[in-house]
Amino acid sequence: MTIDSLDVSYGDMWGSHEGPTHPNPIPNALAARRHEAGMSYAVLLSSRERPLAMVERWPRGMWRVYLFDDASRRVQMIDCSARGCCWLTGTPD
Repeated sequence: MTIDSLDVSYGDMWGSHEGPTHPNPIPNALAARRHEAGMSYAVLLSSRERPLAMVERWPRGMWRVYLFDDASRRVQMIDCSARGCCWLTGTPD
């Protein structure tokens, strides 16, 4: 797959919602303040209105990454900690 453009958007935690856009988008500046305060938020990476990956920042330095298939469904989940170790889990749903 070739990606010629990448769209980045910020929003509240994704929950079980699936689709090409954030259900509750937030401004970049608010996401930056939440990051500095250690609060949760989500980042959606998409190309041509197709989600590729979504990253959730959880409290205490935890991160969760979801990868999407061609039908915009989450197919892989990766959990990460601030210590850098990550582990793969199966389909998130």
